[in-house]
Amino acid sequence: LTEYLNGLAGMEKRPDIKYFQLDVGYCTSIGDWLEPSERFPKGLKAAFDEIRAAGFVPGIWVGAFMAGNRSRLYREHPDWILYDTEDKPVRPWITDNEPKPWGYQDEEYYCLDTSHPEAMAYMKNVFETLHSWGAEMFKTDFMLWGLQDSSRVKRHTPGKTSVEYFREYLQVIREAIGEESYWLGCIAPFLPFVGYADGMRIGGDVGSSWDGEFGPQNMMRCLVGNHFTNHHYYQTDPDAVMLRDFQIRLTEREIHSLALLAAISGSCIYTSDPLHRIAEERAALFRFIEPDKRRKPSLPFLAEERPEIVMVHKEGAKGLLFILNKTEDYLRETYSPEELDFDPSWNIFSFQTGEREALWKKQLVVSIPPHGCRLFLLSADKQVTLDYERLWNNLKADI
Repeated sequence: LTEYLNGLAGMEKRPDIKYFQLDVGYCTSIGDWLEPSERFPKGLKAAFDEIRAAGFVPGIWVGAFMAGNRSRLYREHPDWILYDTEDKPVRPWITDNEPKPWGYQDEEYYCLDTSHPEAMAYMKNVFETLHSWGAEMFKTDFMLWGLQDSSRVKRHTPGKTSVEYFREYLQVIREAIGEESYWLGCIAPFLPFVGYADGMRIGGDVGSSWDGEFGPQNMMRCLVGNHFTNHHYYQTDPDAVMLRDFQIRLTEREIHSLALLAAISGSCIYTSDPLHRIAEERAALFRFIEPDKRRKPSLPFLAEERPEIVMVHKEGAKGLLFILNKTEDYLRETYSPEELDFDPSWNIFSFQTGEREALWKKQLVVSIPPHGCRLFLLSADKQVTLDYERLWNNLKADI
């Protein structure tokens, strides 16, 4: 924490970051949220104070339904845990093998029974205390654990559906953290969260390579498929933007494509990378995608199964066109201004070349390598000056 805060403070061009969130690992055991681990010997309030003094809003990760079998919570209050119809604990995770999640030694993770008044009161106090210590951004993870079919479990206080229990808990959390706090749901049922979450993770975790379990394929499908929720139900979160130039297997092309995808989609922009230690060109990319206000693109080919993602922004007499090739093959495609909902008289300028694009039979012709992208500015003007420092400046009237 101290390294990141000092590093950010020492950056010549520090990005305009709002929230600084502590992730899992700060407590002694999952479920014992207010008991700081040896990583935070001064406690979480001191950590939040340090974050606030550095100019950021403190944030915290909480697995709101989770309790490890080695936690004091479970040891002292086994009746706070949800049980199935055979009186066995509901165990969404069994972690007998190595490596264990986050370095904790729990072999099993249980689901909290929020129909138990004491369990609900405990979590209410957790969120109220974290908020009183200074947290104003909350990421609640593994929230789907709480949506257990009421006909398949034994609740302390029966009689309601799983969604009713779930939303009662969400109401308690929101009241505890206050309306001013930003709440990000993760691994969560989307519709029951409407009215409570400010942001929502819409896909799986994205990792350091294009292939494998943490590749971006799931995120790209979910970002497009859940686009209708963005800025209507909540702000979508496609997971962290990868920027580092060490301990990473994404290519320069892939990093650029995924960063622009997050920005153009109008989603949350997060990163976990040490910005003070990455190359300047990567830091410049992070500054380039910095959001300036709430934005939502149109997706002209949403109803089609296509090898590319196409997103369009229009603002006055200007627009942005983003095309990402998510396949392993070269993409060669033509687009008419009409199907992109642009005036055919507008001019198209490429961020790749900095020049006005020549049309072929009044159509834009693109060729994009695998995992690559193209970004264009469309304008009624015949001459424009592209802004390579701030993406959204290109839609302003004086650029």
